[in-house]
Amino acid sequence: ERCHPNYRNCFLNAFLSMARFGLAAILGGSASAIASAATVPCVTVGVGYDDSEHQSLNGAFVSDAATCQTTCEFIWYCERFTFYPNTGGCWLQGSKAVAKPIEGAISGPKVCTYYSTWREAVQGVEASALHSLNGAKADNKTLEEQLEIVAQAAKTAAASAGMTKHQQQQMAAEAAGLLAAEGAKADGKTLQEQANAAALAVQRLAASHNLTAEEQASHAAAAAGAVAAESARVAGKPLEVQLAASADFAQKAGASVGMTKESQVLNAAEA
Repeated sequence: ERCHPNYRNCFLNAFLSMARFGLAAILGGSASAIASAATVPCVTVGVGYDDSEHQSLNGAFVSDAATCQTTCEFIWYCERFTFYPNTGGCWLQGSKAVAKPIEGAISGPKVCTYYSTWREAVQGVEASALHSLNGAKADNKTLEEQLEIVAQAAKTAAASAGMTKHQQQQMAAEAAGLLAAEGAKADGKTLQEQANAAALAVQRLAASHNLTAEEQASHAAAAAGAVAAESARVAGKPLEVQLAASADFAQKAGASVGMTKESQVLNAAEA
């Protein structure tokens, strides 16, 4: 099922369906990668796909990302492609392809007309944020700098995917929150403490960008919810449990930062 560009109108259906994916986020990479990416308006640089059903080069060697996308369009099983500017390799991938950070790679959908399911769009944003995080760590950036870089990368990718401004900010908050929680987890903190660390880090980040107190609280709640949902997902819990955990932690975080009861419920529902 394809999703209308306004994700709010099809969130529940899109979350549970699989469809084609357009995400335009040029976050880095070589000059050749950026030049090639410029030929297609809906690609991601620094992110590629791994498809367990298509492990061999199957799109030949081509000149640019646009040619690779065109090849994908006429292959029945192809849903998305990954192009490598350094070699010209064009990989055609199907519905089981999973996005992951790949330095220099360019990836995109079969066609740019349609948006993805919400879950696929989120996965693309997460992959872009992870790509930027790896670069920040390689450059020995401080944790505060990493939080800023990851949040900005997520926001840029979300904007390019057609998400609303609020959704862009929420994706940025969740990406930064998960990074903060990772540090707390490494220190042996409980899940609740990890969520608290995420909420606090995101609230500070939001404040540094002069967001209102209400916006700060909203993003802090989103970050806490993302930490709980990710923990449930890693533990192999079903989607319903992930959603419930996210809502519960988001509401708790909202209460801890002084949200009204109504705002707590709204943020829990969004999470």
